[in-house]
Amino acid sequence: MAEAGAERSGRLRRVFRLLTLGGLVTLALLAAAFAAAWRHMAYCPHDPLAGAGAAPPDPALQARLAEHVRQLAEGLGPRHLGAMQALDAADAYIQKSWRKQGLRPVGHPYQVDGRWCRNIACDLPGPTAAEDTVVVGAHYDSVAGSPGADDDAGGVAALLELPRLLGARSARRPVRLVAFVNEEDPYFGTAQMGSQVFADEACSRGEPIHAMISLDAIGYYSDARNSQGYPTALAFFFPDRGNFLSIVGNVGGRELVNRFHSYLAPKLGVPSLCVATFEWLEGIDWSDHQSFWKAGYPALMVTDTAVYRHPGYHTPKDLPATVDFGKLALVTAGLARAVQRLRDE
Repeated sequence: MAEAGAERSGRLRRVFRLLTLGGLVTLALLAAAFAAAWRHMAYCPHDPLAGAGAAPPDPALQARLAEHVRQLAEGLGPRHLGAMQALDAADAYIQKSWRKQGLRPVGHPYQVDGRWCRNIACDLPGPTAAEDTVVVGAHYDSVAGSPGADDDAGGVAALLELPRLLGARSARRPVRLVAFVNEEDPYFGTAQMGSQVFADEACSRGEPIHAMISLDAIGYYSDARNSQGYPTALAFFFPDRGNFLSIVGNVGGRELVNRFHSYLAPKLGVPSLCVATFEWLEGIDWSDHQSFWKAGYPALMVTDTAVYRHPGYHTPKDLPATVDFGKLALVTAGLARAVQRLRDE
């Protein structure tokens, strides 16, 4: 009996050693795979003190941004194909705002289920399209039932103010601003999504695009602990306070993400971070930049992370009162500086 017991004990020890060795090998393989993947990703660590010495927001810019958001979100409310009057009014407001600045916006209409809608493009003064274009976009529709102040009247407001901030500076590349329709469900990720229509048309014409920057939900911030969420795979690396701006891209666009963040972060006045990772991670492709990836163009998203932070996301509570217009003004001014650097590359 004793010998049998000793034999069983020996076998158990050998099995345990094998399991332990197998576990270590598995961990080593996972670590190697992660390290290999990490080399293909971009990661700009969050610095809570970044931009602490930056200038305060411009009061005039802050007031104009607030007016744009209130006009779109409070004045018009939900804007989508089921609320065509509001969607058309948003279209008219955007065009009028650009025309007041001496620009010439152009509508790009297309049909969805027998109804006409359109993207609105506006070229800034500067070089012709002989060089590849920098495209900056934001969607002017919202989900049904939501006034969409942060998602995405704030992005549209920044888009409307960029011409004023960039002015008629000399530059190497042209800049095209685009207000996209039909970003939200049920059109998100489909051929009827406004940005997909636009990107596909550009691709079919062989138009070169240097970079596409999607502005989607850029005005909600919180210093409260545990106010920030993430896709599970990213939660380990980033802070739990939702007080920063994110620059998000895919693995293939890691150089663009790093470059744009380096242009944007200095003097921003708002903490920022960047990540370029795999498109299959939840949330990485949740905006109009997705359409440009599909068409083969380099693109990224600038965001406050939307659903991962804003408790009123896609609800009637996405109101102008939740938008931090001071930070939105800082972000808009920073975007103008970063876009200028892109167009000079």
